[in-house]
Amino acid sequence: MSPKEFIPIAEETGLIIPIGEWVLREACKHSKKFRDHNLMPFPISVNISTKQLMNPNFISRLKQMISEEQMNPPCLPWKLPNQHYYSMRRPRKILKS
Repeated sequence: MSPKEFIPIAEETGLIIPIGEWVLREACKHSKKFRDHNLMPFPISVNISTKQLMNPNFISRLKQMISEEQMNPPCLPWKLPNQHYYSMRRPRKILKS
């Protein structure tokens, strides 16, 4: 199943939130493993869906994961697809927090 088919289903069913959290946590864990093996840190980019970003717990959960895995925040850039950005009602407010 391609992401074009999978992502809309995950968003419609609400599974995008736990899936997205898992992806973010795995990115943080892998970054920590690289650092534990004395490898130079590098960015691990993660795609974020609009539903994830609009979730009121998104920022607090993200901060928690970053703290627990001792992640350097600049090494975890996240991307929001352009078509979703323009459909959001409060993107600036959320991104500033």
